[in-house]
Amino acid sequence: MSERILVTYSYIGGTGSNYHLALHYITPTGHHVLQGGPDIPGMELLDLINEEIYSDSNTDSPWGRIIIRSDDLLLGNDIYDGVPAVEVVEGIDLSDIWNLMQQAVDLIEAVGYEYRPLSQNSNTLVRSLLETVGLNLPNPEGYPIPGAHNTLQDPLNPPANACLAPPWPSTGSPMTAPPISPLVLDLDGDGIELTNIEGSNVYFDLDADGFAERTGWITGGDGTLAYDANGNGRIDDINELFGNATTDGFTLLRPFDSNNDGIISASDDQFDELRVWVDSNANGTTDDGELRSLADHQIASIQVNAQAVNQTIEGNSISHVASYQREDGSTAEIVDVWYANDQMASYKIIPDGFVFDPEALKLPDLKGWGDVADLQYAMTLDTDLRVAVKDLVLNGAQHDPASFRAAFEAVLAEWTGTADIEPDSRGAYMDAQHLAVLEAFYGFQYRQLAGTNAGTPDPGPNAAVELEALYQDAVSCMFTHFASQLAVSSRNFGATIDDLLEMPWLALGALHYNKETDRVTGALDTVAALASMLAPDDYAGKIRMIASLIPYLEGVRLDLYGGDQASYSAAFDAAFAAFGDQRLISISCDIAAGTRQLVQGTVGDDVLSAQAGYGAVFIGSGGNDAINGANGNDTYVYDRGDGADTITEAANAGIDDRLVLGDINPSDVTLVRNGNDVTIVIAESAAGAGDGGSVLLKN
Repeated sequence: MSERILVTYSYIGGTGSNYHLALHYITPTGHHVLQGGPDIPGMELLDLINEEIYSDSNTDSPWGRIIIRSDDLLLGNDIYDGVPAVEVVEGIDLSDIWNLMQQAVDLIEAVGYEYRPLSQNSNTLVRSLLETVGLNLPNPEGYPIPGAHNTLQDPLNPPANACLAPPWPSTGSPMTAPPISPLVLDLDGDGIELTNIEGSNVYFDLDADGFAERTGWITGGDGTLAYDANGNGRIDDINELFGNATTDGFTLLRPFDSNNDGIISASDDQFDELRVWVDSNANGTTDDGELRSLADHQIASIQVNAQAVNQTIEGNSISHVASYQREDGSTAEIVDVWYANDQMASYKIIPDGFVFDPEALKLPDLKGWGDVADLQYAMTLDTDLRVAVKDLVLNGAQHDPASFRAAFEAVLAEWTGTADIEPDSRGAYMDAQHLAVLEAFYGFQYRQLAGTNAGTPDPGPNAAVELEALYQDAVSCMFTHFASQLAVSSRNFGATIDDLLEMPWLALGALHYNKETDRVTGALDTVAALASMLAPDDYAGKIRMIASLIPYLEGVRLDLYGGDQASYSAAFDAAFAAFGDQRLISISCDIAAGTRQLVQGTVGDDVLSAQAGYGAVFIGSGGNDAINGANGNDTYVYDRGDGADTITEAANAGIDDRLVLGDINPSDVTLVRNGNDVTIVIAESAAGAGDGGSVLLKN
């Protein structure tokens, strides 16, 4: 019997007679359901979806985040009795597709997306889950399904970047950005109300560098004192507020007191130019009606001589307090708030009218962090960077994984503006360029807090070890994100299917890179299954395939397994069992890890030797080869048709040397002893096939 995945459309009324979507996976033995809803304590999801849909709210939303419910139902007991259903896909076994959607559910729940009844809701969830597995949302009847045409965005708690997860605690970090100060007015008389950065989804350019950074923020109807210096009707960055990372807001306000009476009032030249910004929807952007004059708020004067205090509101420091007077004579507070902020969680503010280079849009994209713009934006501005990335895409198949990674690191340096940094310019313990790449993504310069080099930007020996590990993880993660897009990008530049089949990283096309979350989604099982389909038939070819693929998968360990090596290794072994030989997997992993050297011959006669000091994997690849064993544990791979090879293995040079005969029937093998030597004679697979051969084992 076949399996089906379908979507149901439950009528819930509301303005426009709207419908609620749910996903169903029906097998011969079970019925599974995925659906979403708002997070309201004490209410059941099935009650919620039958409530009338209300308008999207702004700052006082009761809906919380999107929650996801998974139900296993008895066949025949459909909770959607009589509800319209549309089939999405039918097949013999759809478990891989459903499992991929379940993995996407885990990621969505980890991120936490705000529920908005009309724009980001259960319907948005269903669409996003289908897109994860390359399926489209059907709606042949044209039902009103609000939110179904949007993508999930604006997480309540943006995920920590797995590529750049720091080895230090959140407090006392050597790359923590300083708080940054504007002046905030208590407009409603109930005290200054602020949000903690952990619960904030507000981004604003706090240091006038063209990037909006995640920050603690004002809420509850209070306002920020501003000066629209360029007269464009909006507050662009910190330069149009009062305060910054080094100077309190009252100090920067004082020059507006033109008559030096200690009060900003109508007697001062620029009083009418001052503004109050009430960010009513807390989006860090000046929307229509939010930026108004002091007179509009009935503010008659503001004191500039403030009292120093030491207060904290929701993790944001208050350094100074003064008062302002309304036109009716009443007073309220104006305070200097130092917002906690995360310089790494940022996005590039793209200018109005910006046009992306068409070629850049054909190339892979990567999410920027800190002071680094997204890759396609950066390539539009930097021709050298675009050329380097295009070269990687067009010539990637000519690289082995090590040289490809080295070329990618060069692109990373160009992208982050660190290519010209001398490696020894930050002390004796760490490559300065590697550290500068991290600083670019964190948006702030490293400082050694204690021990060797304390108080300087040069890491000490212990810190350097942790920082280098962080850099390598970052490269590994971005390397996977980049490589997962290479097949599509190659096709954009005219690569044929035959061209793609020659590319070692084609199986990574089973992964999907989501720039919004900066993660890949997918399953190792799917990658392994595709790799198994693409792998050559011979044993040596399978080793080369897996060994070349492993380095591109390091980002999967970080994205899908949180960097847990044990969990990743177990999942990898289970997935690549599709190749049917655990020994083959083990050999491939050793090669990829660098614990054994891969020594390959040509189709002709070769003399093959390994570097001294560790074991090797020898693949003769045809011809009559003379192979000299290394000092460690060696593996010799001989496939049918590889010719007449001679292997010389010195006494005691490794205790676990092995000869692997790939795809050769034991009945075709004969052993012939000559003194201390043994010849393994391999018969033809069929008379006249010409694929017989031999291996002489010399002591």
